[in-house]
Amino acid sequence: TYRHDMKIYTADEGRVQMTAASFAKGLLELEGELTPILVSLVKKDKIAHRLLDDATQACASMKAVKAKLHEALMRDAPMDEAFIEHVAPTRAASLLEAAAVLGNPAAASHELYRHVKRHTDQLRVMYREQPDAPVPLYHREKLSLMLGRWSKLEKDFFNKKKARFDISKIPDIYDNIKYDVMHNTHLGLCNMAVLLKHAKVLADFLVPQEYGTTSEEKFVIGRQVASPLFTKILADLRNSIDQECDPAGDETVHRLDLSSDPTNRGIKSPLRHVRSRLYFTSESHIHTLLNVLRYGPEVAGLDPPLVDAAVQQHLDYVSELNYLSHIVIKLFEDFEQPEDHPERYMVELWFSPGIAPLDPDCLPEHMQSAMEAMEDAEARRMGTGEVDDEMVGISRASSIMPGHGAAAAAADQAQQQQQQQHRRRAAAESPRADPPATPRRCAGRLS
Repeated sequence: TYRHDMKIYTADEGRVQMTAASFAKGLLELEGELTPILVSLVKKDKIAHRLLDDATQACASMKAVKAKLHEALMRDAPMDEAFIEHVAPTRAASLLEAAAVLGNPAAASHELYRHVKRHTDQLRVMYREQPDAPVPLYHREKLSLMLGRWSKLEKDFFNKKKARFDISKIPDIYDNIKYDVMHNTHLGLCNMAVLLKHAKVLADFLVPQEYGTTSEEKFVIGRQVASPLFTKILADLRNSIDQECDPAGDETVHRLDLSSDPTNRGIKSPLRHVRSRLYFTSESHIHTLLNVLRYGPEVAGLDPPLVDAAVQQHLDYVSELNYLSHIVIKLFEDFEQPEDHPERYMVELWFSPGIAPLDPDCLPEHMQSAMEAMEDAEARRMGTGEVDDEMVGISRASSIMPGHGAAAAAADQAQQQQQQQHRRRAAAESPRADPPATPRRCAGRLS
């Protein structure tokens, strides 16, 4: 509009584009399908690709970091202080908690593979015994497709010929089991909860480290990935101050023409003009943006840092970035200060890690019962690696149970209530383990 100049940029990934369109629809209170909104309001051109997709400059650096992490996670020994100092020198609280649970990294990887294989074996038995049965899955996914994605994960995660793990598949395993626990628990696969727990611990330790283990690595990789986006954001801020500044050459601003109407027709603030820029991108870009903001001033020797000690402690407890994670940068102008005064403008930074992560310890009751059944079956299996008949029977009975849709909906509602109760208990009993719900803010000056 004439008072609000807003543009929306998105990365190439389909999920990111649909999120951008959905957000625009809700923000602007639009009606209709998402596709026309995506076409008309969301920019996904070469400029958007350069800002939100291109990470080629960081390929070599990230490859070296991943090699270091692979060597670390294949270490067949408990994690001691020297090892933690080597692989997690930032000593973030979320990393230390994950390391304490992991114990022996190599054993944890083998344990995760064992649960992935058991999960896939149950799906194979279910599909073999009822290949044409209408097993209802989320978004009408077929059982054959679900089996296919898990079979591929099992094959790609561990190369039997080379006896080597591909740790880059750990985030994929975590995403898949989190998806199935959220939407497909009615299948009754007995090891879903324990698989989620093992995958989450490994992902919590691995994913933040993929973008650097030391402060220097995090800053260098962050600068290599997010430098174009940071340059654009800085141009946005400067353009908000100086409307004639447009180094990117892609800004078209429509403003009220005050010269044609001296009375301004009763407008109280005719000069007020708000600019908003929304950038929708992948988790990797958000990680790198945060790393530059957190570790950049430290590496460059700047004092004071952008993020103070209290906010650093808050961020240290963020174990993962979930859907709708976001960073908000606000620029304020104090008209009571002279134009050349350093306090004329102020920048605020806000951050949210998105939706609350799925807690493996707060699952629906039927999942807890399935876990107990799995433990009993494990005691009888005696290490044969075969799928127990009782486990398969539970899976079959759950998958063809009539009226399961209402039961699943009720289970989902119960799961959400349990998660909320668990978070409230955790906040009351151990405030340090659960960061405050209200985002902290840190202010800096625009130079």
